[in-house]
Amino acid sequence: RSKALLRLAGTGGMVSVAPAAEDVEQRLAAWSGRLSVAAANGPRSTVVSGDPDALGELLAHCEESGVRARRIPVDYASHSAHVEALEAELAELLAPIAPRPHSAVPFHSTLTGALVEDTTQLDAGYWYRNLRNPVRFEQVVRGLIEQGHTLFVEASPHPVLTVGIEETLDGMGVHGAAVGSLRRQQGGRPQFLDSLARAIAGGASPDRDRLFPGDAATAELPTYPFRRESYWLAEPAGTAGGATGLGLQPDDHPLLGATTTLADNEQLVFTGRLSQRSLPWLADHRVGDTVLLPGTAFVELALHAGHRVGHRTLEELTLEAPLVLAEAGAVRLQVSLAASDDTGRRAVTVFSRPEDADTPQEQWTRHATGTLVRGAATPSALPQQWPPAGADQLDVADLYPRLADQGYHYGPLFQGVTRAWTDGDATYAEISLPEDQRAAADAYGLHPALLDAALHLLVLDPAAAATRLPFSWSGVRLHAVAATDLRVRLTRRADGTTSIEAADASGAPVASVDGLTLREMNSPVGRTASSPVLEVAWVPLRTVAAAPPAPGEWAVVGPDVLDTEGLPVAHHADLGALLDALGPDATPPAVVLTAFELPAGEDAGELALATVESALAFVRGWLVEERLVGVR
Repeated sequence: RSKALLRLAGTGGMVSVAPAAEDVEQRLAAWSGRLSVAAANGPRSTVVSGDPDALGELLAHCEESGVRARRIPVDYASHSAHVEALEAELAELLAPIAPRPHSAVPFHSTLTGALVEDTTQLDAGYWYRNLRNPVRFEQVVRGLIEQGHTLFVEASPHPVLTVGIEETLDGMGVHGAAVGSLRRQQGGRPQFLDSLARAIAGGASPDRDRLFPGDAATAELPTYPFRRESYWLAEPAGTAGGATGLGLQPDDHPLLGATTTLADNEQLVFTGRLSQRSLPWLADHRVGDTVLLPGTAFVELALHAGHRVGHRTLEELTLEAPLVLAEAGAVRLQVSLAASDDTGRRAVTVFSRPEDADTPQEQWTRHATGTLVRGAATPSALPQQWPPAGADQLDVADLYPRLADQGYHYGPLFQGVTRAWTDGDATYAEISLPEDQRAAADAYGLHPALLDAALHLLVLDPAAAATRLPFSWSGVRLHAVAATDLRVRLTRRADGTTSIEAADASGAPVASVDGLTLREMNSPVGRTASSPVLEVAWVPLRTVAAAPPAPGEWAVVGPDVLDTEGLPVAHHADLGALLDALGPDATPPAVVLTAFELPAGEDAGELALATVESALAFVRGWLVEERLVGVR
C-alpha cells in the first residue's frame, strides 16, 4: 500500500490543524471538493489533506485567524478523494490477504471507530477503505478509555499520536498516560528502557526477568508495617536541604537557584550554577570552538531580576565580557540587583567565577551591567498581514551552514529561523523552538535560544572580518511569557542600532527592543569565565622586555623618563594622544608603559594602585566602546 502511494507523489499534501475535527470541517467549506478532514487524532489534533494550493490557502487563513497549523512533510493526500485513483491497483495488490475469523488481540478499527468483532472483514477492501476514509483515532481512544484503559503505548520510531491521546484523556477528565517506545535520533536500548520506565509509572507491569535476564537485582523492603526501625534515610537533626536550609529563598528560574535580600539595604542577589552538563542546550551556542552563554541569556537574567521587584523594563544593558563554558566543570553565577537610586532606577550586574575557585583572590568576572526601570511602553504592532505585503522572501535553507562558515556554530536548539523576508531596512522572520524543547519555554520569560535566533539574520555578513556579537541593549520589554514561536521584525537604523518587535503566531506582542548594537570581536574567544579582561601586575621593565607577552608595538604614555633604550616603543603625551594615534583599523599596542612622580609624603603603594586602576578604567572603557577585544 505504501508503494502504491508513490503514484500520488507531488499531487497533494497534508496539514496539521489545532481545532477539533468538527470546527475544522466548518472552516473547510470554502474549499469543498479540494480539502477534507483526513484524521481526528484528538480534541485539538486534526489532519487535513487535499490539493497543495488549497492547503497553502488554508495555512494563510489559519495564520490570519490565530489558529495553530503546520504543514506535514508529505507530498500526497492520504485519506482523501485522491486515493480513489489507486482503488483498482490496491484491490489487486491486496487480494492475497486472507484475514482470520478470530483474533487473540482485540482489534479496534480507526475506520469504523469501534471494536471489530468479525475480523474476516479485514480483507483487501477494508484496507483500501482504511486509506481512503478519515481516521477516527480519537473515537477509538475514547471508547478504550470508557472501558477502563488508561495506559497507551505507541510502538513507533518516533511518537506521533501520544499528543492526541493525552488531549483525549484530559478532555475526559481521566488520569492516564501515553508513552512512545523510541524517539527520532534517540533509539537503542537506553531510550527503550527510559520509555519503559514511563510506562511503568503509568501502570504497566512488564516481565522483569525478560528485561534483565540473569542480572536483575532485588532490594529487600520492610516486611512489617509497624516495625520501629525506620527504613528510609532520615535527615540529620539540625539540617535542611535545598536553598531554604541555607537561609536562602529558592528561585525557579532554570539559570538561577536561589536569591537573598541583603539586610542593610534593598539589594537582591541571585545565584546559580551553569555547566554544559546541567544545561546541555548551552552547548548548542558556539562561537568558533568556544561555548558561550548567549547574550540573550544576560537579557533574560536581568529581566527576571527586575520582574521580582516590579522593574519590568530593561533600560539598558552592556555586555563587557563573554562567559565561556568549558566542556567540563561549572561556573557560579551571580546577578546583583542594587537598591533604587534617586530616580527609581535599579542597577543590575552579572558576574561569574569558576566553581572550583577556592581562594578569595580568584576574582569574579563582570560580564554585564545595566539599569532597570518601572513601567512599560505600549508595544508596537506587527503587520496584520503576514507575511507583510510587498516583502521579498529570503532563502534560509542554507542559513546555518553559511553562519557556520563565519564562525557561528549553532546546534539544533538555536536553529530557529524557518522563514524570512526583507523590505527595505526591515527584515521579517518566523522563529520556532524544536518540538522536544517547547515545554522548556514555560520556565523562561523568553527562552534565550528563541530570542537569539531572531538575531541570526543580523549577524549574517560574509563580508565581515570578525565575529559580531550583541554588545548593548536598550529599552527591552516583555509583553508575554513562555513563547515558543515568534514573528519578528528587525529594523536597521541610521545610527547602526536595530530595533526588534516580536509577536506570537497570532500577532499578539511578546517582546520589544528599542535598540540593539552589535560589535566585532577582533580577538579569538578563548578565556574561561575566570580569566580577567584586564590584569594588574608589578613586573620589572627589563623582565617584560626580555620576554614580551605579545607581538606588536609598545607605547609609552606620559613623561619620557623610563629606560626604554632598545625597546620598540612609541611615545605619547597621554592616553588621549595614544587613542588619536590609532586609526580605526590599527592594532592596539601589546604593552603600554607609564611613569608618574610621587609627591612628598604620599604612600607610594596606594598612589601607584590608584593611578593604575584609573588608567585601567579608562582603557577598559576604550576597549569595550571601541574594540570589544580581550587583553591582559
